[in-house]
Amino acid sequence: MKLFRKTRTRVGAWILNRQAKSVKRVVNVISLKQAKSIGIVFDAGDKGIVEEVNRFIKSRAEYGTSFTLLGYIPEHVKEHNYISDKKKTFFTVKDLGFFMYPQSESVSAFIESSPDLLVVISRYYYFPLHWVVKLSKARFKAGASKPFGDDLDFMIELNEQKEVSLTEQLAHYLGSINEDKMA
Repeated sequence: MKLFRKTRTRVGAWILNRQAKSVKRVVNVISLKQAKSIGIVFDAGDKGIVEEVNRFIKSRAEYGTSFTLLGYIPEHVKEHNYISDKKKTFFTVKDLGFFMYPQSESVSAFIESSPDLLVVISRYYYFPLHWVVKLSKARFKAGASKPFGDDLDFMIELNEQKEVSLTEQLAHYLGSINEDKMA
């Protein structure tokens, strides 16, 4: 239903801003080594990003970090290899309400959880991902400065010409946060 999509999204953005005013979260700067639980919000419609997320999870396996993944598929149909379980959840346009925000219980549970670190991986702006990022109660939010920079606590400016992934940059900079000086 593409009828008045921009208008419906604008109303959804107004609702988001109203709800965001009531979100209470404690911001706590945390290094990647200290993070015991990491939530990852990502664009599951981009195969490159899905591979990047999988590499990031494998690289953190030795640290005993628990991961919860929430992937947004901007198409109507999920492919057979996108199966949700307790740690991975995928949602599509079908899971959005009339005003274009996610209405599934699994997305609400992800928003209400408070992982030590929320990592946002997306090259493009999607309102449903913005909804999740802005309302998330994560203690520390990190990602690329575009497209969700205003809602993040730690942003990385990515150079489009270089082939450096966001997760490599996050691992480098969040891994080098001085743990001795944090309270």
